[in-house]
Amino acid sequence: MGGLRAVTPAWVRAAPWLWLAATLALLAPLALGLGSAEALPDSSSASTLPRLAHLAWNSLRMSTGAAVFALLLAVPVALAAARLLPRRAGVLLLAIACVPLFLPPTVLAVAAVRLSGPAGLLTEWLTGSQAVFPVTEQIRGPAPLIPGAPIYTLWGGAGVLAWGLAPLAILALAAVLERTDSGAEQEALLHTGPARVLLRVTLPMAAGGLLAGGGLVFLFGIIELGVPEALRSLPVLVSEVYVQFGVYFDTRSALLASLGLGALTALVAGGAGWLALRAGATEEAGAEGDARPLPPSAGTRCLTVLGVVLGAGPGVLALGVLFWTATGPEGPGAVWRVVWGTAADEFGLTLLLGAVLALAAGVLGTLAGWGLASTRRPWPGRVALLLALVTPAPLLAVGTQVLLRLPPGSLPLGLDDALAALGQTHAPLLFVWLLRFGPIVALLVERSLRLLPEDAASAAALEGAGPVAFWRGIAWPQCRPAIAAGMLAAFALSLGEVGAAVLLLPPGTTTLGVRLLTLMHYAPTGQVSALCLLLLAPGVAAYAATAGLVAVHRLSRPAPCASSAASR
Repeated sequence: MGGLRAVTPAWVRAAPWLWLAATLALLAPLALGLGSAEALPDSSSASTLPRLAHLAWNSLRMSTGAAVFALLLAVPVALAAARLLPRRAGVLLLAIACVPLFLPPTVLAVAAVRLSGPAGLLTEWLTGSQAVFPVTEQIRGPAPLIPGAPIYTLWGGAGVLAWGLAPLAILALAAVLERTDSGAEQEALLHTGPARVLLRVTLPMAAGGLLAGGGLVFLFGIIELGVPEALRSLPVLVSEVYVQFGVYFDTRSALLASLGLGALTALVAGGAGWLALRAGATEEAGAEGDARPLPPSAGTRCLTVLGVVLGAGPGVLALGVLFWTATGPEGPGAVWRVVWGTAADEFGLTLLLGAVLALAAGVLGTLAGWGLASTRRPWPGRVALLLALVTPAPLLAVGTQVLLRLPPGSLPLGLDDALAALGQTHAPLLFVWLLRFGPIVALLVERSLRLLPEDAASAAALEGAGPVAFWRGIAWPQCRPAIAAGMLAAFALSLGEVGAAVLLLPPGTTTLGVRLLTLMHYAPTGQVSALCLLLLAPGVAAYAATAGLVAVHRLSRPAPCASSAASR
């Protein structure tokens, strides 16, 4: 990428590292503030090392369960999309299967409770009435008076996380399968059935995709706050950070839990990064293969049907359950009038913050992606951006709050007063969101710029074109779909984000996601479901636009391995 590097300013090439520096700047107060922070004298919930170890073990259990459940769902869906269906149908199936990824995790938790909670649709259908289950995961104080259910356990949380994060495993596995030679599978099908071919040929060849997909689900399951908090505050590390800082106001215990969560996340992120490198090596090794669809048979037809059902089912099920329960004794119209009358301001603020974030992510993410694409060795910069993407939002929020609450006179030139005033606005929340969701735009732009012909950038550099002329004439037409898709993705993901919002929103304001988290166990069922649908509407619209852009771009390119197959 010598030509691209020649038209890239030096400060743009440093943008990925500036992103990482900003992330570390918010994490530094976690360690620095531990020595000065003191626990409340009467705090009965202070975090001790044995308790933190127990919470870390619970986090590992829940995330492992989520990864296993997600892979069980991903295998048939990825096979159907990459091996069994025609290319256009496969792209459509992937687009539908990715719907839960853009649904707020809190909304998925509400749908799961409405489906399999004590008064859930599935529970009443199986038992004929409401059921009372023992509560097995409650460790904060006495057992609640409200009835429990398996959904309120760590394994219930693992199921909800798999519901929302399975698209990560599906995309990772499908990407590897699309670039892996199917000749060995086609030959094996002549001698044995599809089940044995799947177990003995397909899955071993796609091991890199399985490991990378499972690692991503595991990682994002550890840092997700919305699901464990929505399921009555499951005892995991990420919930402990929020409870100690946002409920008990115990800064020292929150910092201890934050450091434990940060160490666990760093360990898992390192493993996931290594698995991603292995998946990338597998993809490059199979780039010369022929990924033609497998020949039809009774077994492959069954796998196709299973993949289509499992791909389309989760998103349709979530929306269907919420639509079915969004009613009340006075009818659905009365419920919607009450919800809109009480949540209109929060809805407007949520949309406004999401729009500001999308614009900021589009500009700064594009600069970071441009700088990353101009480097000869992109992996260090990619790792820097991915570290910002996978940093738990509560850790960034707690670090931000420690900075905003510095004692008077601790910084020169009155900077502490300026930070305190800044804490009364939405700027800290937007900054944390930008650090977490901006890398999506950057990585998409980087991939688009690397698809540019080398001679185009070199010709622009030889003609003396500056950075502005290069972007206006060459880079902008190439990167426009990627920038739009990244901005829409950042907007959709911010709508239901609660990990940072619940700690950084200024007093007197709230977003629709935080309001849903606080009302889901106390408000009437119909109102909560209607609130979920109101929160889903802009996110689903943004995802539809994103999926359309990605599908058009994907179908406009030649099929993977098509050129190599034609040459043979």
